[in-house]
Amino acid sequence: MSKARAAGVLAAGFLSLVPAVASAAPVTVDLRVEGRTRTLLERQVTTDVRTFRFTDAPATFPCDATGPTGSAAAPSPTRGGALVTAAEEAGVALTGTVGSFGPTFATVAGEAVGYDAATGAYLVEYENGVPAQFGSCNDAIAQGDEVVFAYGTGSEPVLRLAAPATAAPGRPVTVRVTDAASGAGIAGASVGGATTGTDGTATVTLTERGPASLKASKPGTIRSNAARTCVTDGADGFCATAAPAPGADTAAPGA
Repeated sequence: MSKARAAGVLAAGFLSLVPAVASAAPVTVDLRVEGRTRTLLERQVTTDVRTFRFTDAPATFPCDATGPTGSAAAPSPTRGGALVTAAEEAGVALTGTVGSFGPTFATVAGEAVGYDAATGAYLVEYENGVPAQFGSCNDAIAQGDEVVFAYGTGSEPVLRLAAPATAAPGRPVTVRVTDAASGAGIAGASVGGATTGTDGTATVTLTERGPASLKASKPGTIRSNAARTCVTDGADGFCATAAPAPGADTAAPGA
């Protein structure tokens, strides 16, 4: 065996002993984009390690949290990747530019979300209610995270709304609004025509049978997730319940 070939064999053997850097597994997160006055995108999304690109833009960029300012040693799913995946699935357009710290967003779903020098507002990134310390392509996300992009200054708390899975038509149910970061109840938030008390709870009444969605809002905060409930009496054919017998009375109690 020649010296060159022997060296090649030894090098190959050495490399085979070096463990490969494995990419993280796909993750499913709850993602939403809150604009100035409305929710621009909200969905649960599963994303893997992927590149980032703005809608209809040919260029793609690394987005796996391993860059010079990244938070991960191995390629990982990121907020930027989750946003692009969700936008592609929902047909929502994203525009902007990419710099050394990652994407900077100009519009989402046609609404301007760029930096406003007069107010200091821009598209702030939150992870589990806390403003992110890394750019959207430089920060790894984990299974079950709440990923929020919201137009503001970064000082606003993110609201989280919890509601029961089902509600009887015409009967009051209790919902609760909390600070997504601390879990503390938020007083004075509006939800379903009601206002939360000091503990963050409010009582709402839903009358239309079938799936329903509630959102909470309050000046100086980031509006909440959509809390989904289903209005049914348990035997009216709604919400996967058995359909009533022909001629049965399905009116809401007291209707």
